[in-house]
Amino acid sequence: MKYTLLRLAEEIKDYTSKAIAAIVMVAFLLAALGALLVAIKWVTWAWTLLTL
Repeated sequence: MKYTLLRLAEEIKDYTSKAIAAIVMVAFLLAALGALLVAIKWVTWAWTLLTL
């Protein structure tokens, strides 16, 4: 009984660490996408100023 509980706890820990890693990865992807959008906005803004 104790062994199965220990194994269950180990599996839960493994699952939560994978879930946290996935959440962190998604957050980094969203941050990179946001930075890219801001960069595009700045470039287009600078381009419109230069071509006036």
